[in-house]
Amino acid sequence: MHSPSVCRSLQNPRRRPREGARKVSSSEALFIWGAIVCYAASTVVSLILVIFQKDKWARFNLWIAAAGVAFHLAALVYRVGVTGHVPVKSDYENALTGSLFISLPAVLIAARSRKLLVLPLAVMPLVLFLLGFALVCHEPGSPLTPPYKSTWLVVHVTFAQLSYGAYSLAFGAGVCHLLKERRLRRGLDLGMLNRLPDLEDLDDVMFRFVLLGFVASALMIVAGAFWADALWGNYWSWDPVETWSLLSWIVYGLIIHLRVVHNWRGKRIARLVVFAIIFVLISFWGVNFLASTQHDFSAL
Repeated sequence: MHSPSVCRSLQNPRRRPREGARKVSSSEALFIWGAIVCYAASTVVSLILVIFQKDKWARFNLWIAAAGVAFHLAALVYRVGVTGHVPVKSDYENALTGSLFISLPAVLIAARSRKLLVLPLAVMPLVLFLLGFALVCHEPGSPLTPPYKSTWLVVHVTFAQLSYGAYSLAFGAGVCHLLKERRLRRGLDLGMLNRLPDLEDLDDVMFRFVLLGFVASALMIVAGAFWADALWGNYWSWDPVETWSLLSWIVYGLIIHLRVVHNWRGKRIARLVVFAIIFVLISFWGVNFLASTQHDFSAL
């Protein structure tokens, strides 16, 4: 997995960023902050919808989230225009792209199904965290160095971001499932949660995202192995990022096994899906805090 190096200058204090390396261009900053403001506003309005049952605000809230996605997409397009390549290289590019792979599908799904209007609320905190991380770890755009000029890398990163987005959306659906199930079990008024699909349908939505993430993770690992062989001369080296990526894939494979073979459904499987996101977060963001890894590409 092409994991970010978690702000390399933080990881190694002796490595000082170049003057202005953390400064975001005015246009880029405008797009990113526009996305952050819209996402944050959408999160607040979503909470109002759920807590105070202001259903008539639901469609307006969707437009706010869609505006955030538009700003977000503009920031990504601007980055591609500046660097001249797909965003596969730095911490900033990984966070910017990964967060869009969460917010864009969430908004599209909410727009298509009125019963999933609450879904963005469950995943927006992750999106806001990643955009904040991107701002902290911003690096100026630069041309790709030879190790990055690989089709396998583009395939690897694309499926990594797709798996991250799918697992995050499965997490969001799992949170929605647990919230609705808890209120139903306690005989409480559902409020805005009443607009969610039935628990069985939420279970299916959650499982479909898990399947998508599982397949994307498998393709990510295979593509990464081919790229590693071209770069380092071996397909697998048990690097911490590789190991955690494989472990994450196995965890979600276990969830699929329990669902398909042992017919685990409902609250049990939802809890597992919500818990499993921890492995994904460690694979993408946490490993570099804990161990040295070949996936620190700052020297390439």
